[in-house]
Amino acid sequence: MNIAIIGGGAAGVFCSIQLKTFLPQSAVTIYEAGNKPLAKVAITGGGRCNLTNSFKNISNLKNAYPRGEQLIKRAFKTFSPQQTYNYFEKELGVSLVTQEDECVFPRSQNAMEIVNALINKAMSLGVQIETNHRVSSVQLAGGNGKITESKHNSHKYLISFHSSHKDRKINSVSADYVIVTTGGAPKTEFLNFLKELDIKIIPSTPSLFTLNLNESNPFSSLQGIVVKNVTLSIPGTNFKSHDTLLITHWGISGPATLKLSSYASRYLAENQYNAPLQIRWMEEKQIEEFISYNILHSPSRQIQNTHPQSIPKRLWSYILSNASLREEITWKEIKKKGVNKLVQIILNDSYRISSKGEYKEEFVTCGGVSLSEIDLYTLESKRYKGVYFAGEVLDVDAITGGFNLQAAWSCAYSVAAAIHKSFYSCTTQ
Repeated sequence: MNIAIIGGGAAGVFCSIQLKTFLPQSAVTIYEAGNKPLAKVAITGGGRCNLTNSFKNISNLKNAYPRGEQLIKRAFKTFSPQQTYNYFEKELGVSLVTQEDECVFPRSQNAMEIVNALINKAMSLGVQIETNHRVSSVQLAGGNGKITESKHNSHKYLISFHSSHKDRKINSVSADYVIVTTGGAPKTEFLNFLKELDIKIIPSTPSLFTLNLNESNPFSSLQGIVVKNVTLSIPGTNFKSHDTLLITHWGISGPATLKLSSYASRYLAENQYNAPLQIRWMEEKQIEEFISYNILHSPSRQIQNTHPQSIPKRLWSYILSNASLREEITWKEIKKKGVNKLVQIILNDSYRISSKGEYKEEFVTCGGVSLSEIDLYTLESKRYKGVYFAGEVLDVDAITGGFNLQAAWSCAYSVAAAIHKSFYSCTTQ
């Protein structure tokens, strides 16, 4: 039995390992377009590889997976985050550590430890890895290349490769099973190799990115400031995020920004990354209690010298300026109108998103193979028996924090388990 895996990223390599574990007699080959497998894993998490999350802070998977949470919920029943943790530690020998933010990293803080562990495991099991093999098409073998719906395992698939690379060894191969794990596609055209299968593709847009604010805004003078427990929202929509915010010279970054960009990925793309933005620096009860306390207990102190613990002094001075409050004014001198304006700015500080930050390779995309095309339990094509999809090639993506890689591990394992079950159900018939 020949199994072809298209794409040597996290999902592809992990799936190959599980397939050779379940079906050691099978021939499993990964066809990777680049010159090395797991290139994206090597740079993820700033080169440290945030490979999963404890999920302790996730009460609803929708909060971590804006698209595809139902598929992920099913995949977790087959291979959970805890099983991932155990597998990397016990089977691959990688010592892991869970940070305060519940993100899981290798204790070495070196992504290459993850890369090497996976590659060594795959190679030891007999997985073949062919690099510099960019697939040009996938089609049913025979019938003059014409694609017809297939519900029989007897059909083989013909995989053809682009002929441009000098290191390309073969023009085409046939396979009994095809697993597509090409990852997120920055451009929808990257999935054109599926065109002959007539697979429905959801157009791609970036899903994790920073936000540029109007250049004329003095907010950029606060670059380098980090503020915890900030809420970002896009007025007129339900898109909202709550986390740590980093102020940059171009606008905003940090977990809160990346979360918002993930939730609002398609909305922002449709609006050419031009939209209103509101920042809530503190919750209403907190700021009201802070002001009341200082008016009562520190009436003679200047407001500028008494800032909330969660708001750095530079940012506090900026907020006071926006509220038209003089720096030398004391708490006993502030009028009700001034208090109301200060509270409103802290609760609804308004800006304008002018564009998205520069796209980076390790960030993910929104879009891919439509979930309507696959069985959500097995990840097999509903129309083409033996064709499976796993990882970011699907219209599934997550916020930052190890959630995207966890989706890759769980989806890959689910596909391997489904093929294992399919193979033995066929042999016993």
